[in-house]
Amino acid sequence: MKNLLFLILLTLSIVACSEKKQAEKAPMPASSALDAKAQPMCSDSFALAEAKIIWTAYKLTQKIGVSGTFDSISTSGITSSASASGIFAKAAFAMPISSINSGLDVRDAKVKAIFFGAMHETSSISGQVKAANDSLVKIALTLNKVESDIDFTFAKKDSNYVLEGVLNLGDFQAISAMDSLNQACKAAHTGADGILKMWPDVALRIVAKITNTCSQVQTAQNTETPIVASKQDTKSK
Repeated sequence: MKNLLFLILLTLSIVACSEKKQAEKAPMPASSALDAKAQPMCSDSFALAEAKIIWTAYKLTQKIGVSGTFDSISTSGITSSASASGIFAKAAFAMPISSINSGLDVRDAKVKAIFFGAMHETSSISGQVKAANDSLVKIALTLNKVESDIDFTFAKKDSNYVLEGVLNLGDFQAISAMDSLNQACKAAHTGADGILKMWPDVALRIVAKITNTCSQVQTAQNTETPIVASKQDTKSK
C-alpha cells in the first residue's frame, strides 16, 4: 500500500514539473513582442511651398466678376508649424501694384493709372496676419494709407489650403477711386439696363500649397519582461 501511494505521488510530481518547464519555454505572444518595441508615431510639420492671390472685382447690375492676380508677392514671417494655419501666425506680405494681372493689358493699365493712381501710397498693398486658427485667419490689410482688418475663412480644398475673404473699398476710403475707374470704363461697365455699375466689394482668395512632413517619434517602450525561472530554481525541481 505504501509502495502504491509512493508511485502515485511520484507520477503527479513528474507531470507537474513537465507542465512548468513547458510554460517556461513558451514563446512570448506576437502582440507582446510588438508592445515591447518602440512604436513609430507621426509629428506633423507644415510648410508653405507656394501661394497665389486671386482677386475678383464686380461690374454691372448682374454683378459680373472680373478676376485677376498679382504676379509678384513678397512674404516674411512664414515658418513651419505643427498645424497648417500655424504657418501664417506671424506672416506679412506685400503685393506690388505694378504686378497686377487681369489678363488684359489695356484694363491693367487703367486699373494702375486711374484706380490706384487716385490713392495715397499705392506702390503696393500690404498685409499682416493678426490671428490664425484652423478655420479663420484675420489679416490687417493696408490700402490707400488705411489699415482695416479682414476675416478670411481657412479650409483645405482638394490638395490646397484656401483663404477667402472680402475687401470692401469703403473701409479703405477708396470709393472715389472706384468711381473714377467706373467712369473710365463706362462702355464696359454699363449693362443692357443702361445702368453704370461697379461694386465696392472685392473678393480675395489666397490659394496656398502647403507641404506636410511627418517626422517619426518614439513612444515609451514597454519595459516588462517575461518571467523565466532561474537555472537554480529549475534544478531544485
